[in-house]
Amino acid sequence: MYIVKLCNDKSLLTTKYTSIYQGETGVTTIDFFIPKLIDNHSLTELSCRIEYMLPNGISNYIVPEKDNGDYGNYFLLHWTIPIELTRQSGRVRFWMIFEKLPEYNLVTSESYFDVEPTINIVNSISINDTITEEIDKLKKTKADSITINNRQEITLTSEGKLIGDTIQINKVKDLDE
Repeated sequence: MYIVKLCNDKSLLTTKYTSIYQGETGVTTIDFFIPKLIDNHSLTELSCRIEYMLPNGISNYIVPEKDNGDYGNYFLLHWTIPIELTRQSGRVRFWMIFEKLPEYNLVTSESYFDVEPTINIVNSISINDTITEEIDKLKKTKADSITINNRQEITLTSEGKLIGDTIQINKVKDLDE
């Protein structure tokens, strides 16, 4: 759990944090406690977005989910961290914007969380799974045995199971004719 409080001076203060690891998705939620009033402006009636910048410099924004619970002089917003923010390790910077254009636009200070690097074993696991699946497909579709029975029929089998059509030898025409 990650908790950030918006202070009356418009700074973002992290009061509780947890590690966020590369490749995680939907695991960590940042809860924002927002005062209902700042400078006599009701923030509950304003639209809010969280803008962020990834370690590679790419920026975007999200609209946090509002919690309808009673938190006294505060209201609560949730931001569940998606895979797009944890694909690479490094510092993710973010800030909040509350607005009701054109009359009011409040921008908070910047804050951040670090995405900790992990050993990337996901790709090797998925490659191994893909190779295993392809081998299983080949086992089911590629012949490992050819037989001719006493009725002059040629059959192909894979792991003891018939694959393809049976060919009657005496019905095969000479290709040179």
